[in-house]
Amino acid sequence: MVEAVFGIGTVRSDHEFTLRSGIQTRVQTLHVRAGEAVAANAPLVTLDTGAVLRTPIRGTVTQRWVEPGEMVMPGQTMLQVRDLQARYIELLLDQDSALRIRKGMPARATFESLRGEVSTGTVTAIYPSAGQFVVRLDFATLPEGILPDMSADIAIEVGRRTNVLQVPVRALHDGHVRVLRDGRWRKVPLKIGVIDGQWAEVVSGDLNEGDQLRLD
Repeated sequence: MVEAVFGIGTVRSDHEFTLRSGIQTRVQTLHVRAGEAVAANAPLVTLDTGAVLRTPIRGTVTQRWVEPGEMVMPGQTMLQVRDLQARYIELLLDQDSALRIRKGMPARATFESLRGEVSTGTVTAIYPSAGQFVVRLDFATLPEGILPDMSADIAIEVGRRTNVLQVPVRALHDGHVRVLRDGRWRKVPLKIGVIDGQWAEVVSGDLNEGDQLRLD
């Protein structure tokens, strides 16, 4: 039986560039529009000083906050470029869950709109941020069409158990199962441990391997 930590992760871009103004000036020319793919060193903006501002990374222009002729102030954000192919998944966890995570643990990602597609990856970092705990998950590949800011269902494998007595989750009703004994269905209370998908671990209870269970 696989023991896992579950959560909802967010797809992130590993390469992003945000263009900000260094001085008070005016935008003379915008060379790109939102949604346009750009190569590294491509021109983004020409200022009225004659300076041409370029992107250091390849990617797609995902935000454009200024227009030609607009005055910009020092530190003002003008454009954002993101690499839509260099992706990882970020998962936020509470303290109890984070304490169970270690670098190198295997993980699975699925997407609600892509039934049957499972991406396998690895925990590559875990660190605190603003009172939460961030887990970074890297994947060799993610399905085509998955973009930064999309969400994913994540399962991180934290352990495996062998020789475990299990019952189908659908057989459980308020902490008990119905077992066929002496020709009658009898209610048997169980203490349940790890639940792995459609199966639940039996920690204790009057249940033996081979007992017939009622599933409805």
